[in-house]
Amino acid sequence: MLSEVMGKWGIKEFDVIRIYLKDGTTLDGVVLPRPGVGDPNVLILKLDNGYNVGIHVSNIEKTEVKGHVESRSSVSIPVGQFVKAESTGLPRVRLVATGGTIMSKVDYRTGAVYPSFSLEDLYAMYPEVRGIADIELLNLMAIFSEDMTPGRWAEIAEAAYRAFLDGVSGVVVLHGTDTMHYTAAALSFAIRNPPGPIALVGSQRSSDRPSSDAFENMLAAVLVSARAPFAGSYVVMHASTNDGLIAVHRGTRVRKMHTSRRDTFISINDRPVAT
Repeated sequence: MLSEVMGKWGIKEFDVIRIYLKDGTTLDGVVLPRPGVGDPNVLILKLDNGYNVGIHVSNIEKTEVKGHVESRSSVSIPVGQFVKAESTGLPRVRLVATGGTIMSKVDYRTGAVYPSFSLEDLYAMYPEVRGIADIELLNLMAIFSEDMTPGRWAEIAEAAYRAFLDGVSGVVVLHGTDTMHYTAAALSFAIRNPPGPIALVGSQRSSDRPSSDAFENMLAAVLVSARAPFAGSYVVMHASTNDGLIAVHRGTRVRKMHTSRRDTFISINDRPVAT
C-alpha cells in the first residue's frame, strides 16, 4: 500500500520531494493528500508548474526528500453547523456547502485548496448577494467532489428537502465541479416536485484568483434560487470563457466536458433552461 511505501521511503504529505522514475524521468514537487477514491497505490504530486500528477508506486525507482511545507487549513464554520442571517424581507436562500473550489482559497505554499466558509467570508467574496436574498448557511460536509457517493447524495437531498420544509425560496448547493452533474441528476430523482429551484454551483478557479469564475457563478445561482419561475435541480455555471453570461442547465441533461474551461458544462441534446 502507498502508506507503507511512503513510510519506507521516509516521505509524508506536504514534503517537497524529487522522484526518480524507472524510465529515467525525474519529477520535483509537493506530496499532496490523496482523495478517498481511485487507485490507493498512486502518489499525488503537485509539480512546480502548478499541475498535479498521479504516479503509481510501481513506476518509482527512488525518492529524495528536499524539504517540507506546512499546510494551513481554514474551515470557518464546523461541518454540520447552520447559520441564519438576519431577515431583511428578501427571499430566503439556503446555501448548502459540500466542498469544492467556490468557497475555497489556495494555500500557495503547498498548492492545496482549502475551504473558507462563513457568513463573513461569503459577504466579503460575494457582496452583491446581500441585495438578492437573505442567505442562510449550512456547512453540510467538506469533501472532494470525487469522494461524492450515493450516501452523500442522500444527505444533500435531505438537507434541501428540509430547507424547503423550513420555507426557503430556493437552495444553492456549493459543489466541486468534477462530479457536480452526477449530483444534479441524483437530486432530480431524489426530490419529487420541489417547490423551488435547487441550484448546484461551483467554480473552475478559486475565489482568490484574478481569473476566477466564482463571482458570477455564485451571483447567478443565488439569483436563480431566489427568483426563478421554475423548480427542480439545475447546474448554474459559465456559458462562455468570458464573463457576462451564465447558463442554467437541467440536472438530468448536463455534463462536464473539460478540466479547466469556464464553460465546461453543457446541456446534452437540450438547451439550457435559462441564461
